[in-house]
Amino acid sequence: MIPLRALRAQPHYADLFDYVPKLLWPILWWQRNAIIFWMRDQNITDVCFQTNWWGFITIRFATQADNPSLYKSIPRILRKLSDPSWEVAACTAG
Repeated sequence: MIPLRALRAQPHYADLFDYVPKLLWPILWWQRNAIIFWMRDQNITDVCFQTNWWGFITIRFATQADNPSLYKSIPRILRKLSDPSWEVAACTAG
């Protein structure tokens, strides 16, 4: 478990502790630790969550880390400038 003092010192989580009354910090501390370890175990990189006044956290969205080799750029293929498809057809008004 990550100590309460360490979580409170983190800039990402400091606002959460300002929102929840001090008496309920143990609930927030337990919930935040559970999410941190769940994210680590499930390879979750991004989480959107909501905290209520009591310190309970509700996860709204979570995504797993993707394999970087899955994203290969598509090679761009351009026609040569000598290709006839680049020519402009002459318009004749009749």
